[in-house]
Amino acid sequence: MKQSSFLIFAFILSLALLFTSCHISVNNNPDSSENGKDNEEDNGGENIVLNDGQTYFCSDSEIMFISSPDSDSTDAAYKLLYNLEDAVIGDDGYAYYGYYSVKSDNEVTVGYIPERETSLKAYQELEKLTSASPVTDLRYLVYADSGKVAIAFDKNELTSLQIASYVADIFFDECIKGKESVLFERGVVTSGTLNLIELQDKLDKENDEIRWQNIKNKIGDEDVYLAFRSFFETMFTDEIVDLIANNYDTATGLFYASASGKRAEGIYPIPEATSMALSYVFNTGMLNGMGVRYLLPDIAKYKIVYYIKSIQGTDGEFYVSQMPKVSIDSNRLGRDRGACLGLLDRLGEKPTYSVGGVTGDGIDGEKYWASLVEAGLVTVAEKPIIYRADALPTSFKESFTEPMPTAVSRLLSLASGTEPFESHVSFIEWLLAKDPYNNPYTAISNTSSAASIISDRSEKLGGYAGDDTVINYGSKSMALYNGETLNEILIRWMNDNINSAGLFGKVTNNYDGDGNPVYDGFFGGWGYQNSNGFFKGIGRYNEMKIAYPKAREAAESLLLGINSDEPVKGNILVIYNVWSSLNSLRSNIKNYYEGEDKEELIKLINDGLLRPVVINEQTGETKAYAAVAIEKSIKSILAFKKSDGGFGHAIDFSTPTWQGGLKVAISSDNLSDIDAISCSTMSLGNALAALFGFNLVADVPMNSPGDALRFIDIMLKSEYVVKDGPN
Repeated sequence: MKQSSFLIFAFILSLALLFTSCHISVNNNPDSSENGKDNEEDNGGENIVLNDGQTYFCSDSEIMFISSPDSDSTDAAYKLLYNLEDAVIGDDGYAYYGYYSVKSDNEVTVGYIPERETSLKAYQELEKLTSASPVTDLRYLVYADSGKVAIAFDKNELTSLQIASYVADIFFDECIKGKESVLFERGVVTSGTLNLIELQDKLDKENDEIRWQNIKNKIGDEDVYLAFRSFFETMFTDEIVDLIANNYDTATGLFYASASGKRAEGIYPIPEATSMALSYVFNTGMLNGMGVRYLLPDIAKYKIVYYIKSIQGTDGEFYVSQMPKVSIDSNRLGRDRGACLGLLDRLGEKPTYSVGGVTGDGIDGEKYWASLVEAGLVTVAEKPIIYRADALPTSFKESFTEPMPTAVSRLLSLASGTEPFESHVSFIEWLLAKDPYNNPYTAISNTSSAASIISDRSEKLGGYAGDDTVINYGSKSMALYNGETLNEILIRWMNDNINSAGLFGKVTNNYDGDGNPVYDGFFGGWGYQNSNGFFKGIGRYNEMKIAYPKAREAAESLLLGINSDEPVKGNILVIYNVWSSLNSLRSNIKNYYEGEDKEELIKLINDGLLRPVVINEQTGETKAYAAVAIEKSIKSILAFKKSDGGFGHAIDFSTPTWQGGLKVAISSDNLSDIDAISCSTMSLGNALAALFGFNLVADVPMNSPGDALRFIDIMLKSEYVVKDGPN
């Protein structure tokens, strides 16, 4: 059962408590009972006289139940009532619950309904209450007056379902349940605060067991289920949630890649780390499938958009701090483009200038912030700091926290990282300069990082217009055919570099006397380089909807890789890359492979994961292949765990730079970074889930809205750090 369904069920149970003592009715004229006055009714043969301000519920009362149709948010009570079969949506947009009745002496309002005087009074009283935290401790209050009850609570987009459910429970349990009649005097009936993290944790424990049982039933194999569950319960911890949240930078609105980098001069928060942090929040189930925009406070969203717009050059590319524009390469440029466009998309915004198939809105950072100030949404003082990429002469250094001068903008185009993609010839030369045989990961990764740029230029350049020719670069050469696009050239180049194992690069350093390759293992041999290169390359085939040429060989190699007995020492990404590669390959076969052996290849992977392997030669005990592989993966990953609770790429030091030479941490600190965390938890988890037919966010218990609340609470309390700027 999904969490939203569970909450609806809980709320219905709460309503049922009221039904046991009161007859619920709906009034199609919501104003007919609004005037507070003395009422004399025949209630179960007993005449009750209500004085002004008294509210009376009894077994024969007819009650109109109303919730707010707040169009600006996801109002929980409204959704709950709307989804009940016998709820009626009136012409005024309100939800009326129960049976039709011409007259209703009583009503219960849920949420803020300004047209109802009782609701207004309830919310006025609510504002008098205090709470320890505006994020995690939300106030609630029940107010009664003249035959009416109003349930009020602090609005929270993420957890409003819980609020509605628990406040209803409190009201029904304390005031209605087990009583044939209740008389309320005018005023506050009950009030208090709800610690949403505690409530959510309690709810999750019940709901998670239901989800785990569904997973167990679907997997079938007990050992695989236990290993699968162990991975998620081991890897997704409160410690990591808090760690990522603490890397938030209030001054800029972005996240640092590491705690190490947050305190070091010369290292700054970056869009790529921000994108990874928010992806972690969404993909680990903290938002119940809602968008990230529902988590972030408005000011945090505004800061991200302003920052990204402010670092976009007139050429459309995004230039991050700590990367000199004069030496930036397409690898870094492509990654930053992807991160920035992804963040803008998450927040429902556009870049200033058109790039990567996304049309710009023409509004630069300064105009964007000015419009927010004019609308009263932000103040001038709240404007975030911008660390601009160290550009050129020293004389321009003062521009780091000011709008970019025209001179700098003009000079940016002279150092463009898109130069290799300006023509078909220069693109082939760029490919030939790489060494996919000896260094497959770096070679193929470069093409992956630049995928958006390549696709951009491929569309703009179109097919090569000229006679077939051969392009020479050093000792290498490659043909260029008439009509061929950059994307087609890229795929042909990758096809030419696939090895006998179905991956990329050489397969071994050792050969027997006859010259045949002798495989020297997987992780310790060339399997690491091969699979990492494949991991970066298979994405291009999937993006271009092209079947991978050596699918069978690749599947056999990757199945070998996930269950290697060799210790992983070099890089934590080894584990993730192999599992993810296997999942991406199976997806490629399912979607684009057209050979007669298509089903056989899919079966090769599926059966390969579940086939029994002997784990004890003496007893003959067996265990499913995937169970053994997952257990080995957990053990290997934990070797990279750092003292701060996260993970790093290397065992003995922090990751000092990311691709393209981007500085992210101090090596000697030996702390975690968000890329290693993301890949070894969220991304690896997604690959495992997909291989067994699950949706990571919807099906697998990991984090919860309670974690999201803690995440945002930590963010808002984070230290305001100001640094000198790039130099």
